[in-house]
Amino acid sequence: GISSLTTALQAVESAEDVFSQMKGLVLSAKSGSAADRATLAAQFNELAQQSNNLVNDSSYQGLNLVNATANILKVSFSEKTGSVLNVDGANILVSNFAGMSFSISQMATGLKTAGFGLSSGGDTASVQWSTVSGLISMFDAVIDIIDSAITTIRTNAATLGSNVSLLQTRLDFTTNYVNTMTGGSDKLTLADLNEEGANLVALQTRQQLATQALAFAGQAEQAVLQLFT
Repeated sequence: GISSLTTALQAVESAEDVFSQMKGLVLSAKSGSAADRATLAAQFNELAQQSNNLVNDSSYQGLNLVNATANILKVSFSEKTGSVLNVDGANILVSNFAGMSFSISQMATGLKTAGFGLSSGGDTASVQWSTVSGLISMFDAVIDIIDSAITTIRTNAATLGSNVSLLQTRLDFTTNYVNTMTGGSDKLTLADLNEEGANLVALQTRQQLATQALAFAGQAEQAVLQLFT
């Protein structure tokens, strides 16, 4: 469970970095020329695709907690009490955020119906905006969408981090609990080394005294025998 959540947390943190880069591109596009915006759109498109690739690759043992809300991590703590932790998955794919299409021009299309000062021309990259203010409004709206996405991603990161801490605490408790139970079992089955050591010394002492006593008895018998020779 800890490994699954750590993998998801790393993916979320990395995705946030990519989204911040995407925001920087949109900010640059606000003041850029048409040629600049075309280049920035291509870069934006690449970052969005790479963010999706990163999210889809963030699986641990077949479970991906960041590309679908239907994916759930279930961690069972005890069979006796039925203690279980369920962690819901999140979806931080670019397509999950409203208006976050794969290029600045496509996002303009997606936002067109919202009335951000866009002209009534076609819905392709050749769309021309009627006023500069309308163009700036569109970029501002895109930035708001990205900011909202980053906020959502940070919320997901906080949730994952909290669950990682909870599982780590539970793991520490379980480790200590096992050590305590093992120690109690050892007290019932293993010998007391101090007591057994003392018994061994006493036995060795008795053996030495018995040996000396036999030696003394033999010497006494030899002395009596010498009196008659």
